[in-house]
Amino acid sequence: MHPEIDRYAHLESPVHRWDPALKIAGFGVFIFGVAMLGKIWSAALGLAIALFFLWISNISISFALRRVSVIFFFMVPFFFLL
Repeated sequence: MHPEIDRYAHLESPVHRWDPALKIAGFGVFIFGVAMLGKIWSAALGLAIALFFLWISNISISFALRRVSVIFFFMVPFFFLL
């Protein structure tokens, strides 16, 4: 058991009630779709949709930001290259 991963597994929200296969497929398509966007306004819309799902899933912002901060350090070189 991993207490850090399962911290929000007990919550009841629309996202938590989805079938696990639907979550993987749906969020996989969403991530791939946002990664393929070419305009900044459409990327901002993707960010807004991601924040909406974070909000309806009742997961704390600090929990999500800690996870994103790890990825951010790997993405910084791409920002400079682009």
